[in-house]
Amino acid sequence: MPDIRQQVVWRFDGRVAALRVGVLSATIDPARLGAGLHDVRVDQCDLVGVSLLGARLAPDSAKGPVSDSSRATLRESYVRGLDFIATYPQTPGSIAAEQMYWRAIVPDGESPVCGVEVIASLQTDLLDSHPSFHSTSAIDAIAVCRLDAPESDRFSPIALSNNLPVTCAPETGPGVFLVRLAECDYSYVEMIHPGDFRGTTISATAATAAASPRTNEPPQSRAKAESAIRRIALTSTLFPERLEKGVIRRGRLAGIFVPRERDEQAAAHFYRQWIASPPPLTA
Repeated sequence: MPDIRQQVVWRFDGRVAALRVGVLSATIDPARLGAGLHDVRVDQCDLVGVSLLGARLAPDSAKGPVSDSSRATLRESYVRGLDFIATYPQTPGSIAAEQMYWRAIVPDGESPVCGVEVIASLQTDLLDSHPSFHSTSAIDAIAVCRLDAPESDRFSPIALSNNLPVTCAPETGPGVFLVRLAECDYSYVEMIHPGDFRGTTISATAATAAASPRTNEPPQSRAKAESAIRRIALTSTLFPERLEKGVIRRGRLAGIFVPRERDEQAAAHFYRQWIASPPPLTA
């Protein structure tokens, strides 16, 4: 039997990269870091207007205005095995050089989990700087929950009021968030490595006009579900500490899709495996 990890999961045309892994397909434009994964399709369901794991290097306010890395200057981008890699030089007005790895998470014989791990690296030629790296995802959903504890399989719902953000700190639990989608039988799970997690802000607004619940629901259930759909935004902060000249700092986060049935157990199991795995090799 062929090794599934050797299958080609990226298609790169020199401008954008198309990912196809398990039930997931998506696109990444390395010149638009803030857009993250877009054109997302999961198990035949088009997730309209979704953006996952968009990246932004926030400026150091003490250093004055600098460029926004959501539209960073791209030096090069290429595919290597399961990785799509992009590098961004430190240009005049920017605070650091960046390297981004989008590593495909391939389902195996034991688990249908699929998705992307993001490995973000920063290096600066400034003597002293305090950059802050953010990841932002936006997706229509009917519920969002947080893992209670690393050793637990239980997720607790997060109560959200429109336009009133909730901040989840590392002191109150791990950075693992399960988002239940309205239009397919999969849930989205976003997680930040505990060594990099500095907090996540979650907010809810009106859903996109194209969002709709699954069509096989009875009319009454469909109407109830439709009223519950909202656009959920997750903004996470990684490694905001002081960055010294020449030092390379890396952070890890991941976005995965798991079947809705027993999604909490699948998400918690993957998280424990993920944080126990050795740091990924990069170059």
